[in-house]
Amino acid sequence: MGEPFNPLQNSVTWIADTGLFIACGRQQNNKYTALERFAQRNDLTFVIPQRVYDELGGAPRRSTPGQTPINSAIDAGWVTVADEPDYTNGTVSQVMDDVRSY
Repeated sequence: MGEPFNPLQNSVTWIADTGLFIACGRQQNNKYTALERFAQRNDLTFVIPQRVYDELGGAPRRSTPGQTPINSAIDAGWVTVADEPDYTNGTVSQVMDDVRSY
């Protein structure tokens, strides 16, 4: 048996989808504040794919930069946008092929 799962260990990456941030709402919402406080207290950063950032209003053509909750979270350092996957990497390519087969 290995070590029990510790969600706050350094090797864990917290990947978030659109639903998490939609459920939390704007900065004034208690859920948003609680999520921000959780991230800051545990010194963690949520990683979001570019498509999630775009869905949350981060695309410049759809909103004024800096006025969306996701931009505030990024500016505060508890959310970051992931780099695009490198599809020339064999592992990435294999995972994408496997996902598409479902």
